[in-house]
Amino acid sequence: MIEIYIHKNFEQEKKYVFDFLFKDVFGVEYKMFTHTEQNYHIKFGEKIIIISDKFFSQYQPGYKYYENSDAIPREYKNTNSVLTPEKDLPVIFGDEKFEINQNTAFIGNDIVGGIFFMLTLWEEIALKSCRDKHDRFDEKCGFLKKMNLHRRPLVNEYAEFLWNVLCEMNYNCKRREKKYRVFLTHDIDEFERYGSFIKYVKALGGDLLKRNSLKKFVETNKDYFNKTIKKENDVFDTFDYFMDIAESKNLKSHFYFQTGKIGETDVKFDINNKKLRKKIKSILFRGHNVGIHPSYTTYNDSKQFAEELKRIKNIHPQVSEGRQHFLRFKNPDTWNLWEQNGLKTDSSIGYHSDIGFRAGVCHEYPVFDVINRKQLNLVERPLNIMDTALIHLSSDKNELQEICKNLINTTKKYNGDIVILWHNSNLKRHEWEGWDKFYEEIVGNA
Repeated sequence: MIEIYIHKNFEQEKKYVFDFLFKDVFGVEYKMFTHTEQNYHIKFGEKIIIISDKFFSQYQPGYKYYENSDAIPREYKNTNSVLTPEKDLPVIFGDEKFEINQNTAFIGNDIVGGIFFMLTLWEEIALKSCRDKHDRFDEKCGFLKKMNLHRRPLVNEYAEFLWNVLCEMNYNCKRREKKYRVFLTHDIDEFERYGSFIKYVKALGGDLLKRNSLKKFVETNKDYFNKTIKKENDVFDTFDYFMDIAESKNLKSHFYFQTGKIGETDVKFDINNKKLRKKIKSILFRGHNVGIHPSYTTYNDSKQFAEELKRIKNIHPQVSEGRQHFLRFKNPDTWNLWEQNGLKTDSSIGYHSDIGFRAGVCHEYPVFDVINRKQLNLVERPLNIMDTALIHLSSDKNELQEICKNLINTTKKYNGDIVILWHNSNLKRHEWEGWDKFYEEIVGNA
């Protein structure tokens, strides 16, 4: 049995990290004790691994580090060893020192403080002024993004490094077998492009005035004729397309529906639309998943959040997962809304203008409320690749495919979860012409 010794200060925070490492990642039982030393001790038999505590040891009990932007690291160092999973392992807190012999190892890299920093995203609370026009955390302010580390799952790298040290010291190296997984998700912001004659007229106006394209004007007329006269599907009705692709890979599609009503902020369809209800039933009949996509104002509005959840549960009572509209998220308020409403899995933690690992991890994990100092029952399944981020990242689709492929291969290496978001409306039409092939190639690589 592994025994872990920690200083009593910030005990809940430290327990959260060790539970994550040993229960969630390694699947190994351990017992935790407190001692008077600041550093972490991991003991088994006559062996001991000492991990430097450089982060929490700085502060008195109860100190609100998450309100202090000076607590956020400004740089990092690299350490390397035959036991690090990558050539250079970044050190966020602590130093590069690493010593190991038959019975003792010392790790100067405070991987506990580093993992806590990344998983909890507490820097987003500390940097109060770093908000964009949608009141989202400005991702350019994030440490991982600024250091160009956002496409490396450092949490997983830290975990693998610790596991390699354990094995090097002849610990019984049997751990939980994690399997690489793919999640194909689709946020439904718009259900139909031509849901009414007015929407058709607006689309025509957009073709001429916004897109300045006679070709698209003709295409819109053709689409509307095919739908109204030939009774073909609306161009945003890509649900069967996504499900067919998922099934070809033995995967499930996850459709997250906005559950607002016309007149509410940034809502383009009514959840009580009969066609929509029929579509949800067909998705569930095929064995795919339906979740919630809470609307624009819900990220910090408990009343509106609860109302929208009630609406979708009237259609699908078992709904348990989803993602915030516009990726609007306030830490830890939004997580607590999901928790309080009994939802199990959120997937809002991702970049809106880039791709990568915003929380430094490539698989789902339990979340921690740093203000109330407690772990929640909610699980975060971080978003990695989003269509609207890709189209703004580069105009070179070959370059984008290579970036996506590298991210997918990195996730495979650590047996993680790759989460892809592709909106139902972002295929074939206008600036999305030809992106259906791009999506198919991404899924093929995944």
